[in-house]
Amino acid sequence: MTKESIAIGALSDREIAQILRELGDNEGAAIYDNWAEGLESDSTGRAYTFNEYQYGFIPPFEPGSKKLHKIISATNMPADETLKNQPITIKLERLWAYEYPLSFKETISEMLGHPIGNTEHTILFNFKAQNQTHEGNEQFAFSQQYQIEAKHNVSVSGQPIFVGLNVSPNGVLFSCQVVTVKNSDDEALFKATNSATATTGLTLLRTSQPALVPLTYMAQGIVNWLVESKKGIGIQDFALGLDFDTGGVGARLAEGSYVVVQVPKPGTINWADWGYDANSNMIVSKTELKSWPYNSMIFRVSKYAN
Repeated sequence: MTKESIAIGALSDREIAQILRELGDNEGAAIYDNWAEGLESDSTGRAYTFNEYQYGFIPPFEPGSKKLHKIISATNMPADETLKNQPITIKLERLWAYEYPLSFKETISEMLGHPIGNTEHTILFNFKAQNQTHEGNEQFAFSQQYQIEAKHNVSVSGQPIFVGLNVSPNGVLFSCQVVTVKNSDDEALFKATNSATATTGLTLLRTSQPALVPLTYMAQGIVNWLVESKKGIGIQDFALGLDFDTGGVGARLAEGSYVVVQVPKPGTINWADWGYDANSNMIVSKTELKSWPYNSMIFRVSKYAN
């Protein structure tokens, strides 16, 4: 993860307001202008500017056993000690875009009062982890370009990210950045991220792999360039450490699916009120059976199988 967050939510209210005005979201800009002036508002702001995250965990379940499965806090679960010094596989199961900044076509559509065609967002998904080798720890990045519409999932399920990621005795550290691209003409700049290697996940080994290091630097360089040149907007930027401690503060490592939710403030999500609907692949309210108004993702951890 970069030293400073690339997410728009890390900016000042005044800076966020200016970006939203440039995107044609004058209503949203007014909210942040008021906050910059110290004025109160009932609004929580745009979901993609939230700068807090909550982490849930869906334990493995027997397929077909029931429709709705429980979610527990990743900070209140036991670790799986058998994963120490063992390789694991990480897969992206779900990436839910509740609200992203207006795309160029959406801005024009609002001005004209009617849609002008496909208003999908182009996003760059950059997921990093440290891999333990005999020579020490190496950081690698899986970077992929996706198309997504607001209030929809990315059309992937079980997308391999890391295959054979080696876990240290102290656990593993993940970080993730999601960036939207303002202009589709810039997509050619990072088509290398959609290579065959990227789409099948990065296969890691116990030995050092210097050939993969340039890919990691390139992926991070593209992310930083998009944000710094204002050709893209950072939506999410989080780091999640999973360890084997018992009874301490922090999240634990085990086989199962981790839910990452972008929220306006800590404690927004009460996990007991939500469940995973295995039929629709959605996180839904147990009382209203509707999805939540937050950007989120699910990634799965499993033991590596040769």
